Amino acid sequence: MFLVVMQHVNSFVLSGFNSPVYKVLTLVRMPMFFFISGYIGYKALNEWTHSFYVKRLRKKAFVQLIPATIFFFLYSLVFWDNPLTTFAENGFARYWFTYVLFYMFVIYYTISVSFRRLRWSATSQMLLLLAVSLSMWLLYVQCQRHGVSWGVMSQLHVDRLCHYFVFFVIGLLCRHHLGIFHRFIGHWAGIGVLLVCFSGCLVLVFTPWLTTSAPWIINYGVQALAVCLLGIFLVYGFFYSLRHLLANGSKLSRAVAFAGRRTLDVYLIHYFFLPPQLNLHITSGPLYVFTSILMTLCVYALCLCVSRVIRISPTLAHWMLGAKKEG
Repeated sequence: MFLVVMQHVNSFVLSGFNSPVYKVLTLVRMPMFFFISGYIGYKALNEWTHSFYVKRLRKKAFVQLIPATIFFFLYSLVFWDNPLTTFAENGFARYWFTYVLFYMFVIYYTISVSFRRLRWSATSQMLLLLAVSLSMWLLYVQCQRHGVSWGVMSQLHVDRLCHYFVFFVIGLLCRHHLGIFHRFIGHWAGIGVLLVCFSGCLVLVFTPWLTTSAPWIINYGVQALAVCLLGIFLVYGFFYSLRHLLANGSKLSRAVAFAGRRTLDVYLIHYFFLPPQLNLHITSGPLYVFTSILMTLCVYALCLCVSRVIRISPTLAHWMLGAKKEG
């Protein structure tokens, strides 16, 4: 969430400095969010009864659709004047993430409950999800490559679904095979392999003549996919190596846990603290980085304060932030 806010600070508030580091962060941040969503959203196949399916889907629909719709209307009224016109032109605009995430859960839940009824194995389920997600990603890459318009599908953000669903599925796979994943990610040799491959992919992505001379789809699309996955695994490995420090009950671990539990709140609120017409032109690299991080921290802190105010009212918290109803 911090990376998301920082990227939006860079896009909407700051201008005039372009760093390869920020390009990498831009590539990795949203795939990482979907990977985490799949990872924590995983449920074993034997849990998928019809009643469990309906209950989970209803909960996801409420948390991911209603708050985002409310904030979309509020933001449109404050900055864009007409929500209906905004939707007709850009769909849900900056609040697309939760809608796309809901689509992903619908696909995952539907396949899961179907496979349980058919008594197929969890491995078959994961293979089908992977095949579907890779097909969708390939469709997205080909449409981008040939300039194909998505039309109304773009307004509903189906193009983003096709782009990011593969990362959601990879998160499911890592959680499904958690023991194997942790043995690899927790070994020095595994991290070494990831670092070498990540560095090699970065060289390909940021070396134009290598990218343009690569045959057919084995160019920027595949390279970017590899960079995203390797970057996600490296970030996971970093936090996995610090798991004891982050779970020891210290002030740092409590602060990180609190910020993590409020990511949806920050996502919904932070746009209101990013003036759309403000473009600060900073050409000094160190000053740009310092300003970017400082503004991101300020925006994040403001969002947590507003979240706290909203949560004073259980009713507002329930409808605007998807919080559970008390009682």
